[in-house]
Amino acid sequence: MKKTLLTSFALLLTAVSAAAQTDGMFCYIYDDAAQTATITYQRNKDGAMEGGTYYGDVVIPAKAPNGYAVTTIGEYAFYRSDGMTSLTIPATVDSIGCQPFYDCSAHLTKITIEDGDQPLRCHVRDAWPMGCYPVFGRDVNVEEIYIGRDYSSFVDRGWVGATYTGSWSIIRDSEYLTSVTLSDRFTEVPFALCYGCENLRTVNMSPNTRTIGKEAFHNCKSLKGISIPEGVTVIDTLAFNHCDSLRQIPLPGTLKLIHANAFQNCYELEALSIPASVDSIGGGVFASCKALRHITVENGNTPLKLSCGILWWSWHSTFDDLVSLETVKMGRPMNCPATYRNKTLQRFEYTYDAEEVADDQFNGCTNLQTVVFCGAPARIGAHAFSNCESLKDISLPEGVTLLDEEAFYSCKSLERIAMPRSLSVIGFRAFARCNQFERFTIPAQVDSIGASILDECENLKRIDIAYSPTPLKYTCPSQFNNSLRAAPIDTLYMDRYIAGYFSDNRTVKKLYVGPNVTSIINEIFSNCYNIDEVYSLNPVPPVCEGAGVFYSDTKEKGCLHVPDGSVEAYKEAFVWKDFFNIDAASVAGTKKDAATVAESYTLGGQRASSAHRGLTIQRLSDGTTRKTFSDR
Repeated sequence: MKKTLLTSFALLLTAVSAAAQTDGMFCYIYDDAAQTATITYQRNKDGAMEGGTYYGDVVIPAKAPNGYAVTTIGEYAFYRSDGMTSLTIPATVDSIGCQPFYDCSAHLTKITIEDGDQPLRCHVRDAWPMGCYPVFGRDVNVEEIYIGRDYSSFVDRGWVGATYTGSWSIIRDSEYLTSVTLSDRFTEVPFALCYGCENLRTVNMSPNTRTIGKEAFHNCKSLKGISIPEGVTVIDTLAFNHCDSLRQIPLPGTLKLIHANAFQNCYELEALSIPASVDSIGGGVFASCKALRHITVENGNTPLKLSCGILWWSWHSTFDDLVSLETVKMGRPMNCPATYRNKTLQRFEYTYDAEEVADDQFNGCTNLQTVVFCGAPARIGAHAFSNCESLKDISLPEGVTLLDEEAFYSCKSLERIAMPRSLSVIGFRAFARCNQFERFTIPAQVDSIGASILDECENLKRIDIAYSPTPLKYTCPSQFNNSLRAAPIDTLYMDRYIAGYFSDNRTVKKLYVGPNVTSIINEIFSNCYNIDEVYSLNPVPPVCEGAGVFYSDTKEKGCLHVPDGSVEAYKEAFVWKDFFNIDAASVAGTKKDAATVAESYTLGGQRASSAHRGLTIQRLSDGTTRKTFSDR
């Protein structure tokens, strides 16, 4: 193959000039018509290529001895000159042939391509299956290179009889390259510039850089840090893929777009701050960044567009596969839930006044423990905190009005949730499978609840419905008949009118009708056949809107406890009079007289606290005594 190449090259020489000429160091071929010179390889006395003729620091002259501009470095020009230590290429050179530094790998460690106006056109041979041979790639041990102008590559795919011109890197796969510097003429880091340069440690970009090209630093495994100049607006696809040692990368405040997989497989990257200027982030941008623990999205005026979509059967998100992510500070809204299904996230902090917690924002974040709000989101979205199995406590800020469907579904460790006065709607299955709840209060401000809001809360024992002058509405007429099917609830306290039903509930045993209840909807407790104690705390019997308010066994076998002095009133009231057993034991929580409690005693005569559970004898400030009962 080499003989064929040399024969072809000899024919070319015959067409251009009768013979190569030398000045004692360089060998030239002159093109008299163009008045240009080409550096070519040296020959021995038999006319064959002769190697090893260049040593030390070699500077190619801008002009040949005859005054012609040196414009080309020919194929195999420095063949086997393994004594060279550095090479300077002048601005006049605009073309480099294939493998000019063939077998110059011993000592050639520094290349300088001087600044110039003409792009450098390089011939790259694609020697399949061995791969391509960039000009300064595999043939030399170059450690340091200065590139003073743009370049293009003429790629010869001889093995398939095809060629193309593109931006094939001139230093790709340079095994020993440690430093690269681009001149001020560059506005873009070229495509795959340092691809496969596994020992690269230093990069000096042009201050005029606007784009970091695709795969520019792909597989630069030794690169630990890099300074990206202000002015850069785009980091293209896979730009820093497999920069295994990259620990920090400050992003400029001019950055607009981070393309897909830009920082994929940056195994040592621990923290990253995304500037307010960034408008869009592609999918998988941090995929397999195993050490990335902290992400900050700086506060900005425009929403951040993330590339989220359907991956097999589920949504995937920007941060979902970060296996070490612990904290996120979010400074602006996003178009899709960035943290969806991240398994390591512990703390999420809103640093802007979010209008809502987006649907699925933390769905599946099984290690999430803390959420900090900056403002007051009006809505907690559907499935927003679903399956946050480590979340124990959360305080919703004042301003939240809606908990959407399954907002806290299967938060199995959730023990406390502080609900704001602004909350008005609790949606379908909002707290289903919250297994740590033992007691749950529906606040007075809530005026509507969805179906099955407490479905399968396995440890729930009591529900309290706080007083409000407005009715509590259900979005489903049989709200609680299935919402408590797996909850061993035994006590229900209601202190407001409920425009819905508890019918068919099989677990409630004790029912408290609060002192502010004045009427009860018909059939609300029909078929609740385990209710055996009813405590009605209003001295005036609430109006029953039908004969089917209570199950027949409750009235026949259960006991009705009413305030002191109200027994007769209840014995004459519609429905209430059907109870076989009515007693006058006072119950804590009734409407109180002006007299206050002075002392409390147990039935055994021992002094008791005011919070004593069970029957208590109280001495009032007016000198009278009374019996009271407390279940709380």
